[in-house]
Amino acid sequence: MEELKQIRDAENKAENQIKNAKNNGELKIKDAHSKRDIIAGEKQKKILAEIETGKKQVTDDAKSEREKILKKNLEDIKGINEKAGKNFDTAVDSMLKAFKDM
Repeated sequence: MEELKQIRDAENKAENQIKNAKNNGELKIKDAHSKRDIIAGEKQKKILAEIETGKKQVTDDAKSEREKILKKNLEDIKGINEKAGKNFDTAVDSMLKAFKDM
């Protein structure tokens, strides 16, 4: 009788150890998955931050290039206006001189 009780106790103890080991293993797996998800989330955030930085850099570069082009165009227009003004003044002077000579 005593031997049967010892055998049952040993079997119960072994079953409990197996259950505990299984639960511990499952907890470790869940913990590993959580850590993996955290790391993946951090990597994703880092990649998204790099993309945003790249987008901002491209936007800034495009804005800078646009400003350069606008400035050059304004300078060109100013030069053309000055030339046109001089040509107009010369034409008016020539016409006035032609009228005087008549």
